[in-house]
Amino acid sequence: MLSSPNGVSDFAYVGDRAIKGVSSVEGLNINTASREELESLPGVGPATAQAIIAGRRWQSAADLASISGVSLRMVNNWNITA
Repeated sequence: MLSSPNGVSDFAYVGDRAIKGVSSVEGLNINTASREELESLPGVGPATAQAIIAGRRWQSAADLASISGVSLRMVNNWNITA
């Protein structure tokens, strides 16, 4: 993710495409997304991204709420798919 000089993220990447002004990557599939794509979601850092990858074969996005530090409210705001 690119950051502006003040440290606020202005872009998210989907593959090699930069998308400006998004807080989540629309339609991101949690079973196929890269670590970098997962980290573009608000509140997801390296440890959470790795936990998502380790638990792959998620049946639904709501299942991510079973990960420590992830709430159903966060998942609902991410607009992701399984």
